[in-house]
Amino acid sequence: MLGESRVADEAFRIGGDEFAILMPETSHGDALVAAERLAERIGAAGLGDGGIGASFGIAAVSDRDSAALLAAADRELLAAKDRLYGRS
Repeated sequence: MLGESRVADEAFRIGGDEFAILMPETSHGDALVAAERLAERIGAAGLGDGGIGASFGIAAVSDRDSAALLAAADRELLAAKDRLYGRS
């Protein structure tokens, strides 16, 4: 799945069950399409007897501040998990 990304994209594990995909020169909408497609493929793979899925957060920065980018993506990921699991 991740091997099908563009040459400029980078995918790596942040820690635990969190991964990041850096997609330079990609609009928010295109990143959303890619994330949804990846989440669908993970769900369809039937991992963990079908109990493994994916949540994602999308963030963009123009000043290349990696700490701000990671913090923004983390906030979006936590919001997605809250929506998925009905947490407030």
